[in-house]
Amino acid sequence: MNKSSNFVGQHIFSQILSLSSKDSLSKVFRSTSANKWYKSIKAWDHYVTMMFATLSGCTSLNEIVMGLEAFGGKLNHLNINKVPPRSTLADANKNRSSEVFSQIYQEINDYKRFKGETDEPEPIYLNESELERFENFDAQKSISQQKSRDVFVFQCYTGQRIGDVLNMKKQDIRLIDDGPAKEWVLYQ
Repeated sequence: MNKSSNFVGQHIFSQILSLSSKDSLSKVFRSTSANKWYKSIKAWDHYVTMMFATLSGCTSLNEIVMGLEAFGGKLNHLNINKVPPRSTLADANKNRSSEVFSQIYQEINDYKRFKGETDEPEPIYLNESELERFENFDAQKSISQQKSRDVFVFQCYTGQRIGDVLNMKKQDIRLIDDGPAKEWVLYQ
């Protein structure tokens, strides 16, 4: 398995966990005394288990435990030794302070690490010639392509979101003739 930092060959869950290593969170575990009263499920194991539950969409402790057991011998990639029993996990969820997870969240959501060069994304838009190409696109072979093209062009000219366009009814639209070659569409 490739151990490079570009994540080739690693399980997606391992890649996500690599953003917050056990060492980087040890400061949080010490400051919150997260491991003080727990012998069988340390804070890191609890964190990994809850991350797995969240990312897997597990809705019960049984699902969490069975899902982690499916990892089998690959638990070492998650930096845990064994799957916590259901009752131990239930006790940890009930008794471990939520402050631990709050501080973990703050630690891994340090957006300064992930910022690009600019704070604002550069807007992407179509110019007139590109919009004309869409209007003139020959979609005679497919009715669905014709409809998609027409809805897209309509959105470009009206600034409507797709949800609004799809919910429009004929009685919502009024056509106003304002002289030669000037027609306006009003959405009520």
